[in-house]
Amino acid sequence: MAVTGPLSDQKFLEKLTRITEEHLSEEGFGVPQLVRAMGVSRSGLYRRIKQMTGKPASTLIREQRLRKAMELLGDQNLTVSEVAWNVGFGSVTYFDRCFHQYFGESPGDARRKILENEELVRSRSPSGEEAVTPLLEGVTTTP
Repeated sequence: MAVTGPLSDQKFLEKLTRITEEHLSEEGFGVPQLVRAMGVSRSGLYRRIKQMTGKPASTLIREQRLRKAMELLGDQNLTVSEVAWNVGFGSVTYFDRCFHQYFGESPGDARRKILENEELVRSRSPSGEEAVTPLLEGVTTTP
C-alpha cells in the first residue's frame, strides 16, 4: 500500500477550484462545505489557502463566483439577477456590491462592455458569425 502525502500546491489548488466550481450555484456553499469536500481540517484549509494566495478561503470562493458571473454576463438570455442566482448569490444587492468592489464597475456596465466587444468582433469578422468568442478586453478584471 502506497503512502500518500499532502497534495502539491498545484494539485491542491486544482482540487479546490474543481470543488468550488461544482458548487458555485449553491448559495449555502461556503468554507464548512469546502472543508468537508477537501477532506482537510478547517485550520489546515485556511492556513494553506492563505499561504498560497494571501486570501482567506471565503474570499477565494466569492471571487470564483464573481469571475464565473463575469462569464455569464455575456449570455443575453440571462438577467443580472439570474446571473447572481446562478453563481450562488441569494441577494442581487449583495451581488452587485461585491461585483462592483471586485471589478470596479456594476454588472450592468460590465455586460454592456462585453456585448459591445462581441458586436465589434462580429463586425470585423469576415463572416459575421455568431460563433465568435466574446472578448473581455476593456472590462476591468483586476480586484
